Amino acid sequence: MEIKKVRNVQKPTKMLNGDSIDLLYFLIQKTMSGFPIYCKCCKDKIFLWYPARGRPKEIEFNRYVPKNFAKMLGYLQAEGGKPVLRRRRGREFSFTNKSLTLISDFLQLSKAFIDVSLFKATISINPKFKRIKKVESFLVKLGIPNKNIFIRRIGRVKEFTIKLWITNSLLAEFCYNAMNEIRKYLTKSNPDRDLLKFFLQGLLLGDGNVYCYKDESNSLHTRLQIFESNEQYIKDYEKILAHINVKGKIKKSKARNLFILTSYLNWHKLIELMQIFPKDSKQFNILTCALKSHRKYRVLKHLITMNSKFTVLELRSSIRRNRYFIMRLLKSMEKSNIVRRIRGKNNQNSWELTEFGRKVKKIISIL
Repeated sequence: MEIKKVRNVQKPTKMLNGDSIDLLYFLIQKTMSGFPIYCKCCKDKIFLWYPARGRPKEIEFNRYVPKNFAKMLGYLQAEGGKPVLRRRRGREFSFTNKSLTLISDFLQLSKAFIDVSLFKATISINPKFKRIKKVESFLVKLGIPNKNIFIRRIGRVKEFTIKLWITNSLLAEFCYNAMNEIRKYLTKSNPDRDLLKFFLQGLLLGDGNVYCYKDESNSLHTRLQIFESNEQYIKDYEKILAHINVKGKIKKSKARNLFILTSYLNWHKLIELMQIFPKDSKQFNILTCALKSHRKYRVLKHLITMNSKFTVLELRSSIRRNRYFIMRLLKSMEKSNIVRRIRGKNNQNSWELTEFGRKVKKIISIL
């Protein structure tokens, strides 16, 4: 028998490995309770363990995950539980929501990371709610064993909420650290655009509230709001949203210990946010109604017929309007950075869509 000293693997210097996230980048040296963490990598798997009294639970998970793992961290940022130490149980990795769509998405994203059969689910239901069997069946189909599903009845819940959880201090602290690292990385200049989009998807689907209404003078008002109790988090959200040109202001609630980030959305910001939200989300539907009600939509809808490059003559034949209308339309779009004039063959009056113009066309085409 030979005894060797356990040596930790070296943490990589880069978070991204091609199109994948290297989770070893988020390795922490000690637990929140001060115990050293030992890590071993084998065949693209990460094994974590730490020495303590009793028998602490080790954890194994995949080292490389796709970039949409950042979406799961966004969900965790919005609706995840805090890694609070519970007596005789340790810390929990958890996510709570009442939307079956978000619960399903969170579990699907987790599959690239860990075995989802490790999750337990607590369904808090209103005593008057009668469709609990359908909710249980839904969770079982997603991979959660029947024995891991618990029901509790509580009057203050409108219908039901679902809490997904795994009691494992290492997993909870690792994911909590990964969430913080990703969020801080995205506040810096020129972050990876895919990570930015995925993290914002999770954050805004979980915590983003979109409101749209018309006042007495029939003026359209649309705003995005995020509510957060942690001041540093809300400041980071402000910096992250600024990367997609959605800027807002932070105010502290007088009634509660709560910070509110509010951004009033013009049509430019509507387009940027519509690229973040999935088409089947409630927020995307609200933004769609807001864009279609905006006076600028009368101009934007003509983008559907435009090619990436075109002449005035080609545009006239496609939308069948006179030259005066066409030139007014192009000038308006040029002012909004949707199109720009280019030199065409034989000095033709030629135009092309800008990068922003292509984004707008993509959104308008699916409405």
